[in-house]
Amino acid sequence: MLKRRTLRFVGLVVVTVAAVLMLGCPGRPAGSKLPSASRKLKTEKGTTPFVEIASRAMPWVVNISIENPRAIIPGLKRNPLEQLFHKNVPPQLPEAETRTLGSGVVIDGRGFILTNYHVVREVEGIAVRLADGRLFKHDRVKIVGTDAKSDLAVLKLDGAERLSAAEFGNSDSLRVGDWAIAIGDPFGLTGSVTVGVVSATGRSRLAYPDAPSYQDFIQTDAAINPGNSGGPLLNARGELIGINTSIQSTVQANIGIGFAVPINSARRVAEQLMRKGKVTRGYLGLTLQEITPSLKEALGLGTSDGVMVGSIVKGSPAERAGIKAEDVITYLDSVAVKSVEHLRTTVSELAPGTSITLSILRGAESLSIKVKLAALPESPSPEETKPVEKGIAALGLTVRNLTAAEQKQSGQKYGVKVVQADPTSAAAQAGILVDDIIFELNRRSITDAKRFEAIAKPLEAQTKTVTVQLRRGKTKYSISFTP
Repeated sequence: MLKRRTLRFVGLVVVTVAAVLMLGCPGRPAGSKLPSASRKLKTEKGTTPFVEIASRAMPWVVNISIENPRAIIPGLKRNPLEQLFHKNVPPQLPEAETRTLGSGVVIDGRGFILTNYHVVREVEGIAVRLADGRLFKHDRVKIVGTDAKSDLAVLKLDGAERLSAAEFGNSDSLRVGDWAIAIGDPFGLTGSVTVGVVSATGRSRLAYPDAPSYQDFIQTDAAINPGNSGGPLLNARGELIGINTSIQSTVQANIGIGFAVPINSARRVAEQLMRKGKVTRGYLGLTLQEITPSLKEALGLGTSDGVMVGSIVKGSPAERAGIKAEDVITYLDSVAVKSVEHLRTTVSELAPGTSITLSILRGAESLSIKVKLAALPESPSPEETKPVEKGIAALGLTVRNLTAAEQKQSGQKYGVKVVQADPTSAAAQAGILVDDIIFELNRRSITDAKRFEAIAKPLEAQTKTVTVQLRRGKTKYSISFTP
């Protein structure tokens, strides 16, 4: 009896608590249903901008392939992405009937496609597939023009009208940390989207086979792989800010270091290719160097902004305009000069005959100098076409000749400047650093980069100790190592 009373009491308590809980919870209107998965997805749509960006940009992106892989011309080198991923593997023809070469971007609704030169170089039978599935083959795909110096090319699709074309952004306004979205066909996986940030701007001196001579890259950690070449890099507004071009990798896989040609540069090249099928470059006729803190101090410069003129080519537009060695160029027209490559690339993309205004600091004086650009000579000397940072490599070191300003700054009348040091080399591990000035190697004077090469190259294979005399700032050092 007691047991039954206890059970009734417990049951009454449970019912009472349940009633209280139901009264405390808001009810769902009559006839309502649990939210479906589609409703949930719809609610989530728009929580990031990337969904809308991908949806809007996907129609701009095309796949560039070759129908018969055996149509690749014998001796064709791998593209930069493949070379970096498969450094020691010789190119082999796949068994498949098609092979993705890379990606491209529709830049004009009349059927103009912008891609990398290395994607379409030395191949026959190119096929272009649009995002809607339409395929253009062979004679319906025309290579309008290519430019190896910037690694860009423009294609034209015959019969393609009113295509959805890319919206252009302003790559000059990019900041480190801005969103970056890459779209392409990595490893043939069509329409892949990756997201990262702008890791850096103005990257140059990338050393890979057939690297373009004009480099002013955007660096991003958005994943870029073989097949992404020629595809778009977008900002958070879905605007085209770059053309994905190459990666840096030591492990045959993407490690978050990819590079893209800034769209402002790519667009200027593309416009020339579309108009006349080739690029004619502007020419100033001077060599440039970055302003380092030590150079700023030694020459008494008031700023580290801009770039410094190292030397002037006789009879060049720069000489005729009155530009002098050790002038500091801070602006080209209204655009701030960020680096040697930035100025060099920008000038090269302007048409010969274009008049530009350079803002220059000459000591304490601020000048505004107008220059009328000439055409870049067909076979200019190396110092006219390359920034002073590039040079000769040996012993794991890349060196170049000293400029007049550096001789004055260091007090060293002869020698070579280290501009790159392979961290895995014995020289670097012994303590030789970038910006060191080497003036003696195994008790033999180093007067210039060619003499350094002549003395250093035979030493690479020997097991005897090599002794280097160098200057670092105002101090001289002696460093020994075994190559």
